[in-house]
Amino acid sequence: TGWLTIRQLFDVLIFLHKDLRYRRRLRRAMTWAGALLGVQLLINVLLTLCIVWMLKEIHVKEDGGSTGVALTNNGNDILRVASASFDLPLYTAPVLSAYDRSAVKQVHFEYYDEVDASRVQESAYVLSFIQYSRTSAELLFEHGPPRRTLM
Repeated sequence: TGWLTIRQLFDVLIFLHKDLRYRRRLRRAMTWAGALLGVQLLINVLLTLCIVWMLKEIHVKEDGGSTGVALTNNGNDILRVASASFDLPLYTAPVLSAYDRSAVKQVHFEYYDEVDASRVQESAYVLSFIQYSRTSAELLFEHGPPRRTLM
């Protein structure tokens, strides 16, 4: 007939009320599950970072002393020390500072040998470095018999 009885109306209202409570409980449960998942993820990340830091073998330590920055292990033992080097044209030698001149230990150079008609590459250890002026210097090499190179 298109009309609801009182009993049917109350059944529908009870059903809607149960459905609303179910949705609220479901929303609350999903919120707690998401929060729990976020906390577990944060704990996992922090534990992983702690384990990686504790098991790390190599550290870079800045001691501020003569070594400056050093590569060390967990016991602060220095692992390796190597001198730094860079390419510099030989004609710039006279303008080097006293500190830079004292650091020159080895020289690599290349020249054209007209007798053999070929390019020759050589290396020599520097025995002494004398600067006469800002445009003139003398290098004494240890390569076979000592040789002098004037610039």
